[in-house]
Amino acid sequence: MSTPSDRSAAEQRVTEQRVTELRDLLHRANEAYYQEAAPFISDKEFDQALAELHHLEQTYGLDTTNSPTQRVGGGPSDAFESVRHPIPMLSLDNTYNADELREFDERVRKGLGPNTPFTYSVELKFDGASIRLRYEQGKFVLGATRGNGVEGDDITANLKTVADIPLELTAPGEDLFSSARVPDVLEIRGEAYMEREAFARLNASREEQGLAVFANPRNSTAGSLKMQDPREVARRPIRFTAFDVLEGEGAGAGQRAGAGQGTGSATESSAATTSSNTTLGDTHLARLNAARSFGLPVNDHSKQCHTIEEVLEVIQHFDILRHELPYDTDGAVIKVNEVALRPELGTTAKSPRWAIAYKFEAEQAETTLLDITIQVGRLGTLTPVAELEPVQLAGTTVKRASLHNEDELRRKDIRVGDRVIIEKAGEIIPQVVSVAPSSLHAPDRQPPFDFPQACPACQQQVVKLDDEVAWRCVNPSCPPQLLERLSYFASRDAMDIDGLGEALIGQLIEQGNVESVADFYSLTHDQIAGLERMAEKSAQNTIEAIQASKAQPLEKVLQGLGIRFVGKTVARDIAQHMGSMQAIMTASQDELLAIPSIGPRIVESLQAFFAREANQKLIQRLQEAGLTLTQEARETTSTLFEGMTFVLTGTLPTLTRTQAAERIEEHGGTVSSSVSKKTSVVLAGESAGSKLEKAQAWGIQIMDEAEFLRMIEEETQGN
Repeated sequence: MSTPSDRSAAEQRVTEQRVTELRDLLHRANEAYYQEAAPFISDKEFDQALAELHHLEQTYGLDTTNSPTQRVGGGPSDAFESVRHPIPMLSLDNTYNADELREFDERVRKGLGPNTPFTYSVELKFDGASIRLRYEQGKFVLGATRGNGVEGDDITANLKTVADIPLELTAPGEDLFSSARVPDVLEIRGEAYMEREAFARLNASREEQGLAVFANPRNSTAGSLKMQDPREVARRPIRFTAFDVLEGEGAGAGQRAGAGQGTGSATESSAATTSSNTTLGDTHLARLNAARSFGLPVNDHSKQCHTIEEVLEVIQHFDILRHELPYDTDGAVIKVNEVALRPELGTTAKSPRWAIAYKFEAEQAETTLLDITIQVGRLGTLTPVAELEPVQLAGTTVKRASLHNEDELRRKDIRVGDRVIIEKAGEIIPQVVSVAPSSLHAPDRQPPFDFPQACPACQQQVVKLDDEVAWRCVNPSCPPQLLERLSYFASRDAMDIDGLGEALIGQLIEQGNVESVADFYSLTHDQIAGLERMAEKSAQNTIEAIQASKAQPLEKVLQGLGIRFVGKTVARDIAQHMGSMQAIMTASQDELLAIPSIGPRIVESLQAFFAREANQKLIQRLQEAGLTLTQEARETTSTLFEGMTFVLTGTLPTLTRTQAAERIEEHGGTVSSSVSKKTSVVLAGESAGSKLEKAQAWGIQIMDEAEFLRMIEEETQGN
C-alpha cells in the first residue's frame, strides 16, 4: 500500500473521486439488479468495476466497511418481512480465463499444504436467482431471497407455488439400510430460474398486453419472486434446482451465492455438522445426491475432478453443452469437494476461498441496422422490429430482432444505419444489446427513429394508456389484428380447430368470407375447397373440425375471444365460478372480484369488452351457432362453508393462498379479494396487514389455518 508521502495531493484527490464514482456506480447497479430486477450493465462490466475499486481501495488505503467490495448484492426490500440467514449466503469470485483458474488452484494447494489430497467438484452455473429453503422435520417452513447475504426477503408463500420445490421431503432412508436420512433441520441453497421457451412465451404475452418486457430469464425470475400476490407467481414458469445442502442451525460447508453481478451464481458456507443419526456425505457431490434422494431437484451436469486441467476440460464440455440446454447457464462453479477441508481455506468478507465461478463469454455479434419496422400484434400492440444485415450468431443467421417498445429505443438510442451489438437472450431470442461505439458519435448518424402516431396497417390513430409502455391500435378491424385474433381463436390453446391455420385464415379474410370468429361457423365446404392448396378431403376435414369445436367448454370460448388479461387460467376460473356466458356478461364488479384469480385490472378489461355492442352481437351469433356457452361449477365436497365469503391475508403456515381458496370452494364457500361488510371470515396468516385490521375493526370473524383445517377435517370425518 502506498503512503501519503509516495503520492501527490492531486493524485489522491483524483483517486478518491474515482473511488466515489465506482462506489456510486456499483451501488446503483446492485439496486437495479437485486431490487428492481432490471440491470443496466453486464456481469463482466460489473466485475471489472468491482476489481478496479478493490485495487484502488487496497493501494490507497480507502477501503470502508460499507463499500460494495465488502458487501454481497443488495439488501432486502421493504415489501417483504426480512429474515436473517443462519449462515451467510456469500458471493463467489469470478474468473473469465484459464490462467486465473490455475492461479486459484495454486492458492488452494498452498492453503491446504502439499500433502493434503483433495478433489474439485464442477457444476453448471445457473443464470437465475439464488434462494434459500428451510425444512424442519422434512416440511418446508421458510423460503428467502439472498438479499445482502446476511438478510433476505421472506418469500415463503411465493416459493410454495413453485412446483419443483417439494413441500415435504421424501425419506428413502427410513429403513436400516439407508445411506441418508432427512435431517431434523435442513437448509437448501438453490437457484430459481426459467427455461428459455417459457420465458419467450411470457415476454410475448407481456408485449401483447402493452407491459414492459424482461431483458432475460434471470430478470424475469427475480421480478416474479418479488410479486405480492402468490397467485400471480404461480402463473410464472419458475423452476428450481438445489446446489448446496446444509444441515442444522449452524451447519454448512457450502453456502452458494446467488447468480448475478459479482456473485458468480453460487453461495458457500464453511463447515458442516452431521448429527449422529444422519449421514449426508463427506463431499459436496455426495450431499447433492442425498438432496436428490429426498425429492429435491438437482442438476445432473456435475463432475468430480482431481486436477485443475481436468476442471478446464469439463468447462470446455459445458461451454459446448450449454447451447443444447433448455435453460441459461453462464459458466461453471468450481469448489473444493471435501467439506472438512473448507475451514482450512476460510473466507474473505464476501467470498469463500475454496470456491470460484468461471464465466462464459456471452455470444455477441456486430451488424448494421438496416431499418426499423412496426409489427402489429393480436391486441393491437405496436412493436418496433430491427431489420438487420444478416449475421451468424450462436449457429443461426439472424436477420430480425425485437426492439420491444419506444422507451427501449430511446433508452438505448438505437437508430437506422447504426452498427449494433446483438446477442441471443438465452440462445433463442435475438435482441439488440447496444449501439457500437463507432456509431454513437458518427457525424453522419441518422436522427432518432420517429415512432408512428398512426397504425401502419390501418392508418388509425394509436394510443398509449396511462399504465402501459406500448403504443396500441384500438381499431378492431385492423387487418393484422384480425388475422391474429382469428388464428388465436382457432389455435390448440383455445378452440383447437384442426386444419384452420394462419395461412388458410389469411385467404378467407382476403376472400371476404370471415370478419369475426362467428363467421367460422357459417363457412361452407365450397368456400374452403376453392382456396389454394385445399383439396376436397381437406376442406371436409376442416368443416368437421369447426363443427366439433362447438362442444368445447365455455372456458375455451372465453379464452379464444382474446380478451385482454384473460388467459387460460383466468378463463377457466371465471367460467367455473360464473357458469354461463350470460352471467359473465352481466356480472357486477364485486361478483367478478370474488373470483380468486382475478383482480380489478381483469374486471375492467372484461366489462369493457362486453360493454361494446359489437361484442354483444358476436356472443349472440356464437350462441345461435350452437357453441357451448355454459359450464358446470366445480363440484363441492360439502356445504361446510356454503353462503360464506372468505378473505385471505398474510402467509399461511402450510397452504398457499391458491390451495386455501380451493379448499374453501370445495366446501361451498367463495373467496373475495377485499374485506367488506359481506365478508364472513378472514383467514389470516403471518404478516397479515390492513385486511386483518379492517376485519378486527368491523368485528368480522378471524380464523387461523389450524382452525380452518380442523373444521374441514371434522366435516370430512363426519361425512
